[in-house]
Amino acid sequence: MKIQATISGYANKPCTVYAYFDKASGVLVVSKEVDFRVDRFSDCVIISNTELPERESFFTPDRFNDGINSFFQMVSEDKIDIQDAASRCNPKNQIESDGINEMGKRVFRLSTEITNGQIAVIAIAWYVSQAQTIEKVLNFQDRLLELSTGSIYSI
Repeated sequence: MKIQATISGYANKPCTVYAYFDKASGVLVVSKEVDFRVDRFSDCVIISNTELPERESFFTPDRFNDGINSFFQMVSEDKIDIQDAASRCNPKNQIESDGINEMGKRVFRLSTEITNGQIAVIAIAWYVSQAQTIEKVLNFQDRLLELSTGSIYSI
């Protein structure tokens, strides 16, 4: 899956970050950062925090914590590869742990110096995590449909 995250409103100039998620291996490759663009490149899925003519996902501040958790999950599993052309977009050093909330989830605080490119990587990690969850649910639904129509599964 090709992904294009177009972000503005944070440090440095607005930008677009390109990535590719390989479903088979579960690896996310963040390939490069370019100037802000509103049009779709190739057949990319577009994630943005701004109003664009086309986009598949709207990334809002209330999704930061989930995006940061997704990013660190990928880092810990060695499932994210940030290429040299996107190295400035690595948000790792701009995120601080801020304890645990009432639901038992880790809470994070972002540096005031975090850049648009770094927010883009967090948005991409969030989107990939959401897409994987949706795919799992749909696969489970397909299995339930097969069982309800009399298909047999052996364990």
